[in-house]
This record gives sequence, structure tokens and C-alpha cells, in this order.
Amino acid sequence: MLCAALLAALALPAAIAIDFRSSDHEGYTRVVFQGERPFRYEVQARPDRLEVSLNDRASLLPRAQAFPNSPLLERVTCEQRGGVSVLTGHFRRAAAVGKSFVLQNPFRLVFDLVRDDRPPAKPAAEPPPPPAAQDSAPPAQEEPLPAPRPRLIETICIDP
Repeated sequence: MLCAALLAALALPAAIAIDFRSSDHEGYTRVVFQGERPFRYEVQARPDRLEVSLNDRASLLPRAQAFPNSPLLERVTCEQRGGVSVLTGHFRRAAAVGKSFVLQNPFRLVFDLVRDDRPPAKPAAEPPPPPAAQDSAPPAQEEPLPAPRPRLIETICIDP
């Protein structure tokens, strides 16, 4: 029984140690997730956070870090959701990923966060009720719909 437990423990891949750092620059905040080895991941950028989901188990020590002096980054957390590790950068104000790239030796995911100063989209006004039907009136023409608002959720999936 003990041998079976030891074999099962050895069969599990070791958690990837993730080092995190950030630095504030004029106009942007750089966020870097550095792994001891390459890993598969998926990124979701939202106005209030950046989530990096790893297909492997990850360890980020400490599991939560606060950045009280950063203009954009409030804190970074690491949590397990099922078999996935999720590294989340929580923003102090609305932000977007201005630029992102991957570096090797060591493996690093780099994100440059910028303020997202776009005003929220205004809800579309309801069209006025149609005029009363008259026999001699020409048919009413429909107005074109407004252009759809760009999505603020960005998903990036890179397979090393």
C-alpha cells in the first residue's frame, strides 16, 4: 500500500515554480511571470484583471502579493481551480494589455499593462414608436443598427 502511494506521488508532475515581478514605467506597468521551465497557458484579459491559466500545477510564493504603490496593479494571486492553476493580476483601475510577448532561457511571459480610458458604451436608445398607420403614407424605413462595441476580453493561447 505504501509503495503504491509512493509510486502515485512520483507519477504526478512537480508543480512549476513561478516567479513574479512587476515594474512601473511611464505610461505602462510591466508584469512578468517566469517559470523554471516552459509551460502551456491561456490568457484572458479583462478591464479589471489579467488571468493566466496553466495546464500544470504551479506554485507562486507568496500565494498573494500586494502592490500598494503601483498605479495599475493592485495584487497578484495564485489559486487552483480543478487541475488548473490560475495566476491573476487584479487591477486598481481599468486596464488593458498594450503589448505581450514570450522570452526563453528562462521562460517568461511578459505583459505591458496600460490604462484603459475608453468611456463605457452608452446603452442604445429605444427607437420611437412607429407612427399611426395611414393608407397613403409610404412604408417606414428602418435605421441601421449601431456598430457593435469591441470586446474587452482577449484570449491568447500559446503552445510552447
